[in-house]
Amino acid sequence: VGVIIASLANKRREVQRQRDEQAAQRG
Repeated sequence: VGVIIASLANKRREVQRQRDEQAAQRG
């Protein structure tokens, strides 16, 4: 169960990072 939670948290963090990068590119 812990592995699944960690995987979800990892994916979430990745998505947020991509959003931050896009926002930074737009300015």
